[in-house]
Amino acid sequence: MFTLEVIDSGIAYEFYSRKSLIEPILLDASSYFKRLGLASIIPNFQTVARELMSKVINHNGRNSSIQKVNLYIRRMKGKALFEITIQGQGEGFKFAKLEFQPLPGDSRQLKKRDSTFFNELIEDVQFAADGSMIIVYLKVSDT
Repeated sequence: MFTLEVIDSGIAYEFYSRKSLIEPILLDASSYFKRLGLASIIPNFQTVARELMSKVINHNGRNSSIQKVNLYIRRMKGKALFEITIQGQGEGFKFAKLEFQPLPGDSRQLKKRDSTFFNELIEDVQFAADGSMIIVYLKVSDT
């Protein structure tokens, strides 16, 4: 299914590029937030991570027994943020065509489908030049 590893300031998953693994990984990762006493951000985490994992899997090769995907969840020290990194091993994708691409001049503002809601959940988004990785900074809480 997937492997889980504890890393500096967080956890890491490695799994094959299969959409059927998204929900089990999200459920497993939820226990990490519960252990930190941050169960309230689980719905936001799941929304963001589900979308990112789906995008990477779609562009990595669906239901691949060869291509792997890595998910890293790290708590940012001294900040009310979590860094969520999704990286595929496929040929990458053209992030300029993604439904949640950054608007010109502001990498925090994403356009198209569900962008207003998505923008409320994240602080920033970054893309690797080769299209193989997306990094999103999830807000812990505004309160």
